[in-house]
Amino acid sequence: MDHFLTLRLRRGIARLASIGTTGVVGLAMSLGATMSPATVLAVPNVPNRAPALPPQVACDRPVMPAGGHVFYMDPVRGSDSGDGSRAHPWRNFGALVSKRKLGERLRSSMRLPMLPDGAQPGVFYREQANPDGKVVGGDTILLASGDYGELVLNGIVNKRFMRIAAAPGARPVFTRIVTAFSSHMILQGLVVRGPMGPKSTRVLVGAAPQNEFMPDNLVYDHMDLGASAPIAGHDPQDWYDNAPNGVMMRGDCMTISNSRIHDVRTGVGIIRGRDDQVLNNRISGFSDDGIDFSGDRLRIRGNWITDHWNNNGALHPDCMQGQSSSWHWPYSGLTIDHNVCIDHTSERAVPDKEVMQGISMFDGVWKNIVITCNLVLPRAYHGIALYGMDNARIENNVVVGMDPKEPSWIMAFYSKEQKAPRGDVIRGNWATGFPNADQGKAGTLAGLKTGELHMKDGGSADELSVTMANNTLAVWPGTKVSAHLDPKVKIVRIDGPAKPMSVPEALRRYPLPAACQKT
Repeated sequence: MDHFLTLRLRRGIARLASIGTTGVVGLAMSLGATMSPATVLAVPNVPNRAPALPPQVACDRPVMPAGGHVFYMDPVRGSDSGDGSRAHPWRNFGALVSKRKLGERLRSSMRLPMLPDGAQPGVFYREQANPDGKVVGGDTILLASGDYGELVLNGIVNKRFMRIAAAPGARPVFTRIVTAFSSHMILQGLVVRGPMGPKSTRVLVGAAPQNEFMPDNLVYDHMDLGASAPIAGHDPQDWYDNAPNGVMMRGDCMTISNSRIHDVRTGVGIIRGRDDQVLNNRISGFSDDGIDFSGDRLRIRGNWITDHWNNNGALHPDCMQGQSSSWHWPYSGLTIDHNVCIDHTSERAVPDKEVMQGISMFDGVWKNIVITCNLVLPRAYHGIALYGMDNARIENNVVVGMDPKEPSWIMAFYSKEQKAPRGDVIRGNWATGFPNADQGKAGTLAGLKTGELHMKDGGSADELSVTMANNTLAVWPGTKVSAHLDPKVKIVRIDGPAKPMSVPEALRRYPLPAACQKT
């Protein structure tokens, strides 16, 4: 059908029910020409609480089919009256968007007229065919070098992927890219240099839903994203107040890959996503977190995250952090593998006064987690730290602290709300601390006081539902190993804390287990 409209009621389903059948008919008639005979008016069933797990999302492979059209855009020699050919390119996206030339279907919203009792019930959300669409699924727009300003592609829907990409050798530059509630797009090879500004505009690349309309199947590949000013030498408070974030994704089947993200507050954020991916990116020069994430069936793989900067004490920086709350449904299906986290590399040999933690999940309800084959060199206790998570496998990781006073650990412990982890496995890792291997009530493990963790009073690590197997404790001179250390944990002596080094050098100095080479 051409349209589907969803009615959301500000005052609940009872308001519509109270006006009766006559009122519904009158409402439909008052919309007049905006509704066709094929229109469906749907009143959603409002559940009392969120489901335990959202349904599986259908993700499509981001490939361009053969036979699509290729169009051209040039901000210097192009024209709004051009036809998009190589000889007569378009100038920018403004005219294409305003004339509805992009997409097979379009999503939009419209405010409802008053109900018969005088109440305003809400907004219609509409998706309809776009007869004016010239660039649709399967087509490509190649961009020449130049400044394009802000790119806003909201509510543009295709069944196949539409690609917007840099022409070979070109450097198209934008100030911001927004693809809210859109579907099936590949953005490739684009540069974003966002100005410093107020918090409401501080996202370089963003995608978010509009109520029922969730963005899906969006790919950002080989992007270069950063603020217009470098973080080096910048006032930390001004940076915290005004610098942009890199990529913020709230949708389904979304990917940021093979991109360079630098000079930002947070590098990448996945917000309640489903089947989203962060793959093979280089994230550096950030003041908050490298990657923040929440959602179901997420994959974070092959990223290098290095060189955080001071945020004036506003937040503790993390390489990666799970962001959730106890009122969310249990998130399930997270994989974090083959990433590298380094507090500061040899390119920035003088460390910041604030330390970066490794891979941490302190809050919320999570289950079915795999964290494997990561190299983590933090300057804080938390190397890989899970609080109150269930069915987590932490396997074949290497964690070495960079601070002689804080040998970094791998651990699974009670949550802040005193929820114990269940069914967790810590196996085959090599690290400078394993609090779960301390079988005493108040012992120390490589200088770590287990009583400082979120354990119940008088409790001990062996009371948790955590299985330890085939782990190796790396100890440098001057650290004390607990007398209560699980005898099955191997001990190796190392020269001292990790030094600043490049990622390739770190991978040579601290090689991942052989099992990681097979995956």
